[in-house]
Order: sequence, then C-alpha cells, then structure tokens
Amino acid sequence: MTDHLSPVAPANPLLSEKDAADNARRQPLPENYSVWNDRHPGADIYIIGASPQLVRLSEKQVQALADAVVIGGNNTFYKIPLTYMLSAYQMEICKAAMHLPATSLIHMRLPGEAPAIPDVNVLNRAKFSPAVGLPRHITAPVPTLYTHRNQVLAMTHLAIVMGARRIIYVGVEQTNYAYFWQYDDTLRTALRRDIYKLQTQRYRDVSDPVKRQRYFESLYALLEQPVEEREKMPFLEDLTDVFRCYFDYAKSFGVEVVATLEGSVVHNAGAAYQPLDQ
Repeated sequence: MTDHLSPVAPANPLLSEKDAADNARRQPLPENYSVWNDRHPGADIYIIGASPQLVRLSEKQVQALADAVVIGGNNTFYKIPLTYMLSAYQMEICKAAMHLPATSLIHMRLPGEAPAIPDVNVLNRAKFSPAVGLPRHITAPVPTLYTHRNQVLAMTHLAIVMGARRIIYVGVEQTNYAYFWQYDDTLRTALRRDIYKLQTQRYRDVSDPVKRQRYFESLYALLEQPVEEREKMPFLEDLTDVFRCYFDYAKSFGVEVVATLEGSVVHNAGAAYQPLDQ
C-alpha cells in the first residue's frame, strides 16, 4: 500500500529534525485516497477500543480476531492483532510503528499537519456535523474522515468507507477513563519501555527540550496512575447521540452495527447486542 501525504505545514515538535526534513521533501499523491474506498466490501470489520473489556477476552477470542479485518485505536496492538491502527496522535503512531508495518498505520491528522513518520498512511480529519453528513466514500480534493473528538467515530467512518457489511465493537465502553493495559503490569512495562525508547532515540533532536520533557513526564505519570482512580473518572463527554447519528448513516448504507458489551456507549446508541463468540 502506498501512502498519500500532503505538504507539510507547521513543524511537529515531536518529530526529529531528520524526519521533519524527510517529510518536507514529500509531495502529495491525491490519487491514492481511493485505496480506502470499498477496500473490504461485504466484510465484518471489528473496531477495537482500549476499554477494560479487552482484559476479559479469552485467548481463543483474541486469536479469532487475528483472522478478521480489525481497526484498532491507541495501544490496542499490545493486546489484539490489528489489520489497521488509526490515531490522531503522532506519539501513538510512532509507538505503533515499533510493532506494526507502516502500511497498516493511518495518521488521521488536521489538514496541513506533518505526518507522524515517513511512509505512514495519512488521511485528514474534520469535525462531524449532521448538516454535512457522513460520506459513504472518501473523495478529493481533501480526503477526510469525520469524527467528534473521538477516534472510534473516525474508525466507524473508515469501516463504512471500506464497505463493511457489519461493524462490530470490542473494547468500546466509554463509561470511565480506565484502559485495559492499566490492569496488566506486563503491558505497563511494555508501554514504559517503548515510550522510553522514543524519548531517548527518535525524539532527541527537537526544538524545545523543556516541552518534550514535560510531555514525556505526563506519559509516565499516566502509566503510574492507579487504575482505581481511572475507574472513578466519568467519561468527559457523553457521545451517545453522536454515535446514534453515525449508526443512522451506517444503516442507511446497509451496514449493521453490533455491540459486544451491554451498557457500552455503542449499545446505548442503538447497536444490536451480540456476544463476541456469536
């Protein structure tokens, strides 16, 4: 899969000078946006969030996902084999690139923002508005995924664009701010190791060392935060109505939406409940 990158605008403070220079030499390839349209026609596409539901998955369930089309969000590749990993954050893309091929990574960035790393797939992101709607396909001149401060919404749009027959949600609860990896010391250690590698290697040549240091300190602080505190933090914004609107568009395109956890935001928004094993 080839990437299609837009010209680089303001410098990303987390990029090394070499990566920034490499990106600046790249030219946009707008014809490649169409590779996402109907990429998996008629498929069941699984969307993986980072909620505690992932902790409760059996090894058999995880292995079953390895044979499916799977779009995952931040850090989900530590638990689930992914077909694609999508994120708006440069750090998350760079972290994933240590474990996944660049061809599977999708940096959903603002128009004109520098790609996280060379060779990553790039799509623009924009705020969803019911007045604009949810396009069935990605089109020129600005190939865009629509979201609302939530990567699962963007993954939902991407699954629709790819031609999904069913979209099945796993690890998408959004009832509090606990993450699956906070329940597993082995995963915390893996995250800490990868963050440290990025801090000491890729990001050592940056324009603002103080800003970089504070940023990494915040990442380490999150790693050390007790999961009990995260469980008590209610999700910042109730997006049930936004998900419901996305699901209305999905259904109008003949796409079924399935929640694998009762009481999750997607279930409350109208996705049919079906246990993962069925």
